Amino acid sequence: RSACAIALGWIKDFRAVDPLIQELTNESSPLCVASVSLAFINDTRAIAPMIESLGNSSCDEQIAGALAFMGEPALYPLIDLLSNTDEYPEKRAAAASALGSLGDSRAIDALVESLIDDDNYIRAKSAKALGDIGDSRANDALISALSDEDEFVRFNAATALGMIGNSDAVDPLIEVLEDDYVEYVRASSAEALGRIGDPKAADALIKSIKDDESEYVKSSAAEALGKILKK
Repeated sequence: RSACAIALGWIKDFRAVDPLIQELTNESSPLCVASVSLAFINDTRAIAPMIESLGNSSCDEQIAGALAFMGEPALYPLIDLLSNTDEYPEKRAAAASALGSLGDSRAIDALVESLIDDDNYIRAKSAKALGDIGDSRANDALISALSDEDEFVRFNAATALGMIGNSDAVDPLIEVLEDDYVEYVRASSAEALGRIGDPKAADALIKSIKDDESEYVKSSAAEALGKILKK
């Protein structure tokens, strides 16, 4: 069945859309393969059932990528899903991931709003998505997320700020590097500072190399310092 689903995707015959959509609702079907094949065919009829499948299987990453491949027609249905607080958190988090993969800045407002959602998984996925989009309009909200109670949210927020590259994030990232109790969050802040490349982060990175108890953080800080010094 997987081989047939792959072949249907490569053929790109619109007559295959309905059978592939049926595969999305069949628990024994090759769901991941069916979603990718539907993306190749790129028929908008597949968007709603693909979104409905989000959060229900181990194929969320593939479905999110398939929806991103389908482009703009998937944008607002995904935003609606993310913003619907009556939906399951797993589905909304998967929608955030898909919006990040889609990379359309029109999703920023919904993703920023989701940074204060009650569910930490949604907050974390939204932070990552904002980094994937890379629009500086998310900068202030991501800086606020550096203080989130959940370490994975803080990690993704720091990483996202590095991807956006706005120097306004340097001082908040230095605070995280110096004060956060989770080593991989401190390391992500160091890496973000290296990406941003502002020389004023050099002293904090040197201090981290000398004083941090974690070899992982020391290594990340050293690599970040090297990037700054090369600029």
